[in-house]
Amino acid sequence: MSTLSANLCGLKDRQQGIALVELAIAIPAMLVMMLLTAEISRAMYQYNTLTKVVRDGSRAVSSHVLRGSPGSGLTSDELQTIKHLVIAGKPQGGAALLSGLTEDNVSVLVSRVGSSAPQRYYVEVSADYSYTPIFASVGGSGFLPQSFRFDFILSARSSMRAE
Repeated sequence: MSTLSANLCGLKDRQQGIALVELAIAIPAMLVMMLLTAEISRAMYQYNTLTKVVRDGSRAVSSHVLRGSPGSGLTSDELQTIKHLVIAGKPQGGAALLSGLTEDNVSVLVSRVGSSAPQRYYVEVSADYSYTPIFASVGGSGFLPQSFRFDFILSARSSMRAE
């Protein structure tokens, strides 16, 4: 019996290191999955913000700005107000809701459909935003070449009928 118990004790000593090896293998995989989940969530949050402000800008043009005289188009002040609304979420402007979103990224188009009365006007507000992932900063630290780009364009468009 003493030989059997000695063999079992030796087996137990060898098994203690296996849990540490399993942990060393599992931690990097779990860390990568957590970082990817966080990055995808961040991208979805920024895309949701972009679609909401574009929709709000489209609604503002179709319901307030064009009310009364849609055929005359938008003045430069009205266009500026809509772009501020899309960028900052407020007509008077302010800090951008998405860093890097500028007036050059926002476009407003008013188009007339049909030539007979009553004429219908449609408004399309669109914005393109260059999304840069958090892990893109790793490129300059020696892990990846600096020429490798991770950023991509998020585009949102909203079209509404002007009343």
